[in-house]
Amino acid sequence: MSSAFRRLLASALLLTGATSASAQTATGTVTGSVVERQSGRPIEGVQVRVVGTQRGAQTDQAGQFRLIAVPAGAVSISTQRIGYGASTRVVAVTAGGTAT
Repeated sequence: MSSAFRRLLASALLLTGATSASAQTATGTVTGSVVERQSGRPIEGVQVRVVGTQRGAQTDQAGQFRLIAVPAGAVSISTQRIGYGASTRVVAVTAGGTAT
């Protein structure tokens, strides 16, 4: 293998690593809780999703959820559970940050 080819290959690998690292930091976390409007009681088992992605979670007994690796920027979060009306809300996710 020629030294020029090795340098080109090494440069390509470095660029690939830099791209992967920047792509990983362009995400954040969304946390929150889902409660009944009138009583304020937490709702367990609500499906919480980032619209347009495969990211999702279910609320726990305290009605809380945590979505990781959510793309940075304005994202729509939808909630859905049998017996309750569906809801969608827009949140601002910062790279490396946590939105609530």
